[in-house]
Parts: sequence; structure tokens; C-alpha cells
Amino acid sequence: MTSLRALNLGFNQLTSVIPLSLWRLTDLLEVDFSSNYLNGSLSSEIEKMKVLRILNLSRNQLSGDIPKTIGALKDLTNLSLAINSLQGSIPVSFGELVSLEFLDLNDNNLSGEIPKSLEGLHYLKYINISFNKLQGEIPTSGPFLNFSTASFTSNNALCGAARLKCLENMEKEESKISCSSRLVPSSYMENNFSPTTCTDNEWIQL
Repeated sequence: MTSLRALNLGFNQLTSVIPLSLWRLTDLLEVDFSSNYLNGSLSSEIEKMKVLRILNLSRNQLSGDIPKTIGALKDLTNLSLAINSLQGSIPVSFGELVSLEFLDLNDNNLSGEIPKSLEGLHYLKYINISFNKLQGEIPTSGPFLNFSTASFTSNNALCGAARLKCLENMEKEESKISCSSRLVPSSYMENNFSPTTCTDNEWIQL
């Protein structure tokens, strides 16, 4: 189907892996396989989809690393790989996704630091990398000036966001964020946060 421009198979019961032949449809503009039972890893052949604008593979069972070759998708505006089992780090090549406006990687097993290269994504309006295993300093310039702490909650050891005061991992519950009520809107406190006392080594400055 070499003339295909959009492929939406979301909200079905598809299983098995994404066939390699998909990544060879180089004229595709939109791909949506969200909310299925797809497994396996993302192929490095994704780089062939040069004109792809929307890629939604969220709510599947994908694993393995995010291929570095994804940086070749210069026209990509929307990318969601949320709620999978992806591992490894966020590729530095994400900084080459110069058209990106929406990025959702939440609820995976991603580790390492948030690449500073993402500061150069001038069109990025939304990011969600919560519920992973990220650590290190949250970038502070470019689009990160406008992101709230909700974008980064429940990671191993992130620091550096201006509104965030302390991070705690909870053994019996999924990681929760504990923040000073003076710095967080009441709606956040009521819906997302449980106040607690932070020790000196837990306090961070953003």
C-alpha cells in the first residue's frame, strides 16, 4: 500500500509485533496503533518514515530501547509511546525532532537523564515523562520553562524544576511526589500530592 497516508488501527485487540513492512511505507503521515497488545521492540528502520507527522503507539506492550534513529523524523509533531515497557534512556537524538509539539513517554521503564538536547525543541508545547526511572537534573531552558511538575512526577531522582521541592519513592505505592503546600496549587495537593517532611538530602532547588 505504497500510497497510504494514514493508518489507524487503535483500540483493537492486535497482538504480536509491528511488522517491519510498516516502516517501509515511507509516505505515511499518521500511524496510530494505540490501545492494543503489540509487543516486541521498535525497529531502527523507523528512520525511513521521513514525512511521518503523528506516531501513536501508546498503551501496548512494547519493550526494548527507543531507537536512536528516531531523530531522523524531522516532520514529526506528535509522538506518544506512553504506557508500554520501554527501557533504556531517552535518545539524545530526540533533540533532532525539530517539529515536535507533543511528546508523551509516561509510564515506561526509561532510565538515565533527560537529554539537554530537548531544550532545542522550540515548538514543544507538551511533555509527559512521569512514572519512569529517570534521574538527574531537569533541563531549565527552552520549552522547559513552561512545563509543570506534573510532567516529571514519579521518577527515581529527578531534580531541578522550579516548582518542585522534594521527591520521595514509596515502596508500597507507586512513586509519589511530596511538595511544599506553599509552592503548589491547592488542586495539585488535593488530587496528586501527600504532604510530608523532607530530610535535608531530599530537598532540591529548581
